[in-house]
Amino acid sequence: MRDRLRGGRVVTLTGPGGCGKTRLALRVAALAEAGFGDGARLVELAPLTDPALVPASVAQALGVSERDVPTPAAGLVTSRERLDVPGELVFPVPPLGLPADGSAAGSSAAAAADDLTGKTPPAVAPPHTAG
Repeated sequence: MRDRLRGGRVVTLTGPGGCGKTRLALRVAALAEAGFGDGARLVELAPLTDPALVPASVAQALGVSERDVPTPAAGLVTSRERLDVPGELVFPVPPLGLPADGSAAGSSAAAAADDLTGKTPPAVAPPHTAG
């Protein structure tokens, strides 16, 4: 998945609400951040009601003007549905079940993230959040 992001791809994690898409995306971003000179940024799009505001939100998160947003920009997206944008790579995220040993469901999400990325993440600061 990190290679796809480096190639300027939009990678969309799809699945029902509450299945762990955002947690998985944050885990992947933490692992991939070192491979990007400017790091990784979190852009919250859920509050937007007008799709025309997406470029401005991305630019704000990157700290650049709209005209300076790279095209194509690599992106790791979580959504209940695919975006249907050119070059999009979709990874379905199934609902997480409870671990057989009865431990917290969050550890299942972490294990799924490790399985998907192939390694346990290093201790790093969380991605920057647009303010």
